[in-house]
Amino acid sequence: MKKNFLVLVAVFLTFAAMPLRAQEPVASTVEIDYNNPKTYVVGGVRVSGIKYLGESQLLSVLGIRPGDSVTVPGDEVSAAIKRIWLQGAASDVGFYIDSLNAGRDTAWFRLDIQERPRVVSWNYRGVKNSERDDLKDKLKGSTRRGAPLSEYVKASAVKTIKDYFKEKGYADVDVEVEVANDSIIRNATRVTFDVKKGKKLKIKDISYEGNGEISKFKLDKAMKKTKDSKWYNLFSSKKFQESEYAGDKEKMLEVFNEAGYRDAKIVSDSLFRYPEDGRLGIHFVIDRGRKYYFRNITWTGNSEYSEDALNDVLRIKKGDVYDVVTMEKRLYSGEKEGDISIRKLYSDNGFLFFNVTPVELTIDGDS
Repeated sequence: MKKNFLVLVAVFLTFAAMPLRAQEPVASTVEIDYNNPKTYVVGGVRVSGIKYLGESQLLSVLGIRPGDSVTVPGDEVSAAIKRIWLQGAASDVGFYIDSLNAGRDTAWFRLDIQERPRVVSWNYRGVKNSERDDLKDKLKGSTRRGAPLSEYVKASAVKTIKDYFKEKGYADVDVEVEVANDSIIRNATRVTFDVKKGKKLKIKDISYEGNGEISKFKLDKAMKKTKDSKWYNLFSSKKFQESEYAGDKEKMLEVFNEAGYRDAKIVSDSLFRYPEDGRLGIHFVIDRGRKYYFRNITWTGNSEYSEDALNDVLRIKKGDVYDVVTMEKRLYSGEKEGDISIRKLYSDNGFLFFNVTPVELTIDGDS
């Protein structure tokens, strides 16, 4: 069967033959037999349909040049069209044989490009002025005026907008993208992000299972941004901030570490909504593990200070609860601003590259 066109490329591209100029053209419409691929010498390639894109750049990406031999249909042409498509600037690509010479062994081709529409304005609906400014700043790389519009750009922008409002506590935020053709500029669009923030997601209650003698109050206070509606959090924000949640869980585990539970871990943390008001509940299941105590503490490499002097700063003796958090503060930073620490002791004496590393030598029972 014969058809009025040429080439097989990527699955999403379609082609149709059209007349064009040529040296000694055989006919205004070129017939190609798809069942019998044929090799042609490339007489030339021209580009049509472009307004913003550069012809020389497109031909360079295409990689098919006058004098080359190409088989139609064939993998070489398919790969060339795919390279154009992957540039992301075209919504449709066609590659045609316009004409042949008298000997039908030289072909003149046309690369037909349909450019993606360019965005002349990016707008936001349902947001405050300050939020609009923040979003413009976050999206300035992809939503500049004159940028091509693609599904990737839209999806990426929607994700950025949702993430921004989730950070502010709007867990149910929804964003719709409205695209309208510009009435003046050809192949230009105006994009509006319609933001429906919904209500801020606030935490109603935080509960713990397996926390043993460590109180809910102490665990709650350890978390800096994750707060429920208890009276002692009266002046704290109750909104759920996903970006702070992981760090707050680590801070909560430090409470167990300070109490000697060096192996404490969160088995599960369940987040759920209360049906009556839609607020958030969080339930932690904790595995404290065994409670440990310090045994013997020895020092090596301490030629500048004696063990007694270092122990006076460390202030830990055999039988004390194995409080790793406090130990590290006394080694490196001090528990309060201005406190002495082992590191400060050495650095104040000129040892700027001093380092101390605590190493657990053995675990005997609970010590």
